[in-house]
Amino acid sequence: MLTRMERPNWVYWQQQGKWFAHPEGNPQREVQAASFEELELKVQQQSQDLVKAPRELPRVERPVVDQPRMDTPRYVISLDQEKWRGYLQGYPDQSAQGDSFDEVEFKLGLLWRDLLGKKSPTLRKAA
Repeated sequence: MLTRMERPNWVYWQQQGKWFAHPEGNPQREVQAASFEELELKVQQQSQDLVKAPRELPRVERPVVDQPRMDTPRYVISLDQEKWRGYLQGYPDQSAQGDSFDEVEFKLGLLWRDLLGKKSPTLRKAA
């Protein structure tokens, strides 16, 4: 036995002497008839067909949760005597310094890229 929730809700309207209907949210399945009674019969038939057919679920876009990724560098940057210094977290012997925060961040990004690509054999993770 079919439950009421399985049947779609229908949108009805009359235009130029004809009756029209379509399942709510699905105007591609429009039905038309000369009289309202005829339209109701067509709607009942199509409702049964829709219930028998597999349901098409609308795609829900979910926001991407901002989680740290493996390829995202973590670093510590500080200003010491008007010079910017920084190091990769877990790799204190790999440091960079520069005249601006952006310069140090860029250099640490290069170090991180080298670490991921294993281009530098001298990188060792601190315990």
